[in-house]
Amino acid sequence: MALLDTITAATATSGASAPAPGAVPIVLNSDAIIPLLSSSESNSTSLITPTPTPVSNWNLSSTDTKIIQSTRALSHTLASHLQSIHPLTHSNFLQLLTSFLTSVSDQIDIKTETSEPLDLIKQRGFLLGPVIANLIAETCASFGLWDVLEALIVNNLLKSSVSFNLVDKLIDKKQSRLLCLFVKHVPDLPWTNLLNVLRYFLSPLDDECYMGMLDLRKEWEKEALYAMEKATNVDIPKRVKFYAKEAAFFLMVSLDGFSSNEICLHYLFGSNNSDSLVLGSAISRLDGSDLTSLVRYLVKWLEKYWNFPDASRIPKLGKYTSVLHVKECSNVPSIGSILKAFGVVLDTNFSYWVLNPDIRDEIKKGEDFAHLLALESGFCAQVGEVIEQLKAKKDEEAK
Repeated sequence: MALLDTITAATATSGASAPAPGAVPIVLNSDAIIPLLSSSESNSTSLITPTPTPVSNWNLSSTDTKIIQSTRALSHTLASHLQSIHPLTHSNFLQLLTSFLTSVSDQIDIKTETSEPLDLIKQRGFLLGPVIANLIAETCASFGLWDVLEALIVNNLLKSSVSFNLVDKLIDKKQSRLLCLFVKHVPDLPWTNLLNVLRYFLSPLDDECYMGMLDLRKEWEKEALYAMEKATNVDIPKRVKFYAKEAAFFLMVSLDGFSSNEICLHYLFGSNNSDSLVLGSAISRLDGSDLTSLVRYLVKWLEKYWNFPDASRIPKLGKYTSVLHVKECSNVPSIGSILKAFGVVLDTNFSYWVLNPDIRDEIKKGEDFAHLLALESGFCAQVGEVIEQLKAKKDEEAK
């Protein structure tokens, strides 16, 4: 019998079926379950034993059972609200959210010292499963509770597999800042989400949409000025002053010459959350004007890297945030992410560039900068290798 036939027969015999989505809406505590399991004995010589009960003594703890019941109840209530079956009020939703997080915390003996929804999400958000977290996020969007929704996003509580509809809702509500945070903190977005985000950033819908992007730019400018003030302050330690100078440099490079909607693209290409194939699928479906805008954005970065070699050292660590409280440095795209995106644009839309000579000069300009950067990196790699050899020789002589 073929292996596929064996698998099919075993499945049919056992009567196994996939559990319904959300049947267990939490991450179970395996410490209380696994030690109690015992395997069933079988004399079959088949590679796959067609038994309906491979293990026994499977029981959920009383704590897990209570949490599951509470989660199901809240899920049902929020789903009914979103379907307009039993709509909630603003205050009722916040009360339910606070009560749920406090109750679950008490059940696992974690004491809460606050009753504010924002603080509870920051401190106890890890207790939320992806399904219930998405329902809470969609309810926040329906009420316009953007601060609570932001807390869910920045604390990495949302998953792209269940929160893909949230992108469209944020676009409809013209929440540019939350969209930027979403593409930064939620990995593995599907290509449809990336396509909608790219269109939104490359072609702002109206003045209201662009004003939200302008507010985001002002946040970058405020942080850049703050870093410059720290860099010129003679009373701060040298280490902090060094970080302040670098942060001011990185932020000014990211602001100079970029429009407000292009700064929103920094979050997308600075996150490295998108796979090249997924990003290519999204880019291949952009229209001509959006493709041209995207190429000009990427070429601006390539020119920046060539004119300012130090920009290639854009940090990804949290030292600037921890020392200076300058958070936007982590959103500046690296040279690697820009080169990858530029390559994806050329690969997925080659026929468009051949048939449209209007943008050909811009493409040629980007290729020239990419070639120069490649030559520079090759030379630097050779110098780095010589330095390492000299260090190794010096260490040998010291021995």
